[in-house]
Amino acid sequence: MQTQRKSMRQNTLASGHLFLLTGLILLGATAAFGETPAKDTKVTLAGNTTPPATTARKRPTPPPTKNGIYCVVPLHGEIGAAVTATSVHEAFKDAARRGIKIIILDVRSGGGKVSQIAPIAQILGAYGRSQRVIVFVRDAMSAAALISLAVPEIYMQPTGRIGAATPYKLTPDGTAAAVQEKYQSALRALARGLAQMGGHAPRLADAMIDADVELHLVKIKGQKIVREGVGPNPITTKGKLLALSGPEAVACGLANGLARNYAELGKKLGMPNWTQAPRATATLTDTKKRDAEAVRAKFTTKKNAYTALAQQARAANPQTRTFPCHLGGTLTAAGKVQWKRQEKQCLALLDKGNDTLKALAMLARKHPATLGNPVWISRESAAIQTFRQVLQAQRKRKGITGR
Repeated sequence: MQTQRKSMRQNTLASGHLFLLTGLILLGATAAFGETPAKDTKVTLAGNTTPPATTARKRPTPPPTKNGIYCVVPLHGEIGAAVTATSVHEAFKDAARRGIKIIILDVRSGGGKVSQIAPIAQILGAYGRSQRVIVFVRDAMSAAALISLAVPEIYMQPTGRIGAATPYKLTPDGTAAAVQEKYQSALRALARGLAQMGGHAPRLADAMIDADVELHLVKIKGQKIVREGVGPNPITTKGKLLALSGPEAVACGLANGLARNYAELGKKLGMPNWTQAPRATATLTDTKKRDAEAVRAKFTTKKNAYTALAQQARAANPQTRTFPCHLGGTLTAAGKVQWKRQEKQCLALLDKGNDTLKALAMLARKHPATLGNPVWISRESAAIQTFRQVLQAQRKRKGITGR
């Protein structure tokens, strides 16, 4: 809603990464990453661990803005892939460096990695103390919805959506299955903390994740109050995850207002003549490009390391060496000792090569958009296995035993 370890866990769910994609948390594709849902959902927010009330606390007052110059930070695409905490941080740093005090977080995302939600939210909170951050929702589902909750000012397009973040895990056969209650509970706590951070009703966050939550709206002295249970002005009913349209988000007090575009948004904010700073959105693209280049460089380094190990293993192949033999061609005792010594060296190089191939495969699975599907890795793994079998057969034929 990306700490690698080498140890494999037989019972971990596919990748240990939690994903929130259009209302689903997908617990990824291989246990080799070694991340657990508990780590993915861990976050320190507002220092409050007590159950929140059904109403929101008073929203923080946005920092004053002396000019009407704004920049746009787009949250478009998958959180954790197209958008990362690093890229968001770079964009905000760029804006601060240029003295821009108004940031529009333009959201069009179906979700992404849970592990990115807290870091991005913390960046928004940190810069929100000195810059006015405004979320402009075109489409904010799952992880994107939870990130949006961390910001006090939310404006939505009339056709926008926000919500639907129920957790699921992806089984080995690709089907979705329910996540254990402890992980659902951790995610709900994270969502409530983010809502409190932005001054929104925490129960709205709960209802985005838990279909059993029923909410209704009451007005007390002109203030909109979200309450749990059945009431005359229902927000959501049991059995349905909360996903709000633009008008619905405004009606229940989650969003400040509606705007079709930045011009309308400026008028709603009392800055009808505001202007967009040049090159305001370039930082995210530049950072993403740098990240991709870094991944490719890391892959190339590991590939070169594997190539060197493969060459050394071929050179150490005992089948290419000459050893002391009897007149009949069988190895002498000294020849067997030398063969075993050479074989041990060769096998050690093959093991290192195999470990490097595993690291390359893991990197490719983690960054498919950047690295694609390098099929040569599986071919090399098969070749190493065949090589080991050949050595074993030669050892048996030559009557060599022991290590």
